[in-house]
Amino acid sequence: MEAFAQVLETRVAAGELDVPVLPEAAREVMDACKRDDCDMRELASIVRRDPALAAHFLRLANSPVFGARSAIVSLPQALARLGVSQTRQIALLVTCQARAFVCKSRKGAAQNLRRHSVATAMWAQEIARLRRLNVEEAFLSGLLGDVGMPALWELADDIEKSSDVPHDPAVVDADVARIHDQVGADIACRWGLPVRTVDTIRKHHASLPEGTVVATGAGASVDATVVTVQLANILARATLVGEEITPQTIQSHPSAIALSLYTEEIDLLIARSPAVLDAIRALA
Repeated sequence: MEAFAQVLETRVAAGELDVPVLPEAAREVMDACKRDDCDMRELASIVRRDPALAAHFLRLANSPVFGARSAIVSLPQALARLGVSQTRQIALLVTCQARAFVCKSRKGAAQNLRRHSVATAMWAQEIARLRRLNVEEAFLSGLLGDVGMPALWELADDIEKSSDVPHDPAVVDADVARIHDQVGADIACRWGLPVRTVDTIRKHHASLPEGTVVATGAGASVDATVVTVQLANILARATLVGEEITPQTIQSHPSAIALSLYTEEIDLLIARSPAVLDAIRALA
């Protein structure tokens, strides 16, 4: 029997992976947000074309996570409250929930992955702010680190159905996990996302040499975002299972050393836990 890994890689290389398509409205929102002359009325006009996207924006703009004090009923108001950067993030996040993090053969796993991805994005954003990294880059990289998994699960299920002999589930999961970063980077590339985000997704499981310290602040390398996502991944896991995040939780991870997180910065990060949890509930 041909090894599952070989069959999986052959079919991926042959283009048999069902790659999620970025909806036109979400793409237009993201493109408009990149422009210096981005206009909220234009954005509202684009968002209105996709009722599901419009409903999400109104709901989120009225949530406590985004400082809602009075009800907002119009899209221009909602987008103005959220701001250009968050509007772009939410457009991609809604798209991922509806298209990318969906798997018919593993619905429960896909739902858990979606929540974990949102949690990772939120924590990556917090860490990036603390270390003066690119916040949007960290958010997108955290959100899309595992975007290749659902498509690979679907392909793996198709391989299983066409096989005369069942494969070991543990082997299947390990083979999918081994190549999901490259597949995720390919998806992000097809969506036209920034090169640095694509590169971070490709490298987000890579281990830096022990003792490496990455430069933070303006001009930081991709490695700084990689270790940010790695630490965010640990914090997301703890948050979703209700585990208390302590200084030891953070200090025990190599990425905390690589990012040169000081005690007071770790305390500030932990203090953000309730806000992150509220955001996860609103967004996921």
